[in-house]
Amino acid sequence: ALAAKIARHKKPLQTLSLPYPNNTSNKGSKGFSAEEDRFLVYQMHHLGYGNWEQIQFAIRNSWQFRFNWFIKSRNTKELSQRCKKLLDLVKEDNRKFEEQQKKKKGKKRGSTGSKKKKAASGAAGNKRKRGGSARSSGRKKRK
Repeated sequence: ALAAKIARHKKPLQTLSLPYPNNTSNKGSKGFSAEEDRFLVYQMHHLGYGNWEQIQFAIRNSWQFRFNWFIKSRNTKELSQRCKKLLDLVKEDNRKFEEQQKKKKGKKRGSTGSKKKKAASGAAGNKRKRGGSARSSGRKKRK
């Protein structure tokens, strides 16, 4: 789930968006900002789910959080709880994204099928209309 979410973004630490339950707000996150959540999702993907001590070490050594004492003071249990919630959000977002892709593919398949039929009938009609001689079209006839 994490790999699919990360793969959709060229710069996941800057552009990754998480679908919070209140759509655009990060309420109920117990103080975690969107930037911190993006970092946690990226580190879970990069270091592996369950490596809380390594994620904690990455947070403490990250230049982004050098003055952010809230995130630096989180223990591994708090990080694991937040990461579990984030993982649930990512799974839900991936499920919605896949449904959208299926709908888009279904629409494309349905619309291209009717275009092919129209093109085939139009092509057959064009062949009949082109039945004239080369002289009538203004081109030289090859031998």
